[in-house]
This record gives sequence, structure tokens and C-alpha cells, in this order.
Amino acid sequence: MAEVILITSGKGGVGKSVVCGCLGAALASLEKQVLLLEASRRSLDVLFGVPDQVVFDLSDAAGGRSAAADLCTGWGRGAAWACALR
Repeated sequence: MAEVILITSGKGGVGKSVVCGCLGAALASLEKQVLLLEASRRSLDVLFGVPDQVVFDLSDAAGGRSAAADLCTGWGRGAAWACALR
């Protein structure tokens, strides 16, 4: 059964992306399937050191320019993330 963990804050710059990235990496290392959905400014790809791998974002899927599966950028075994904005 899927579980959802939501990391949120009313203020920017408090470390949400770092917490999400580290938590996702830790869960992936335990062989859990992980999908991080970044729904604001892009930073996870920069955090993981692969900014050039993001090709599609949520607006592409919503506008019918890509399939939802095309949003996901893989990192490690069983782990991926999708960005809201390119």
C-alpha cells in the first residue's frame, strides 16, 4: 500500500527540498519505491547534481505535451522525482 509523506512550510528557504531529498534517498536505500514530487520552484535536480536531466514538468503533462511518466527523472534504484517547473 502506498504511503504519502508531505513536507510543507509557509516560508521559503527553510530546507524543505533538502529534507525531502535526504528522506527520499534514505527510503530508496532501504529498497522502497520513492517518487518525490516537487510542486514549486525547481531545486531537487540541482540538489542531486543533474539539472540537465529535467525535460518535462507538470505543466507539460497538464497541457498534453507529455505523458505523466515522462515527468519522472530516475535516480538510483526505485527512486524518481518530478518537477513542477523547468
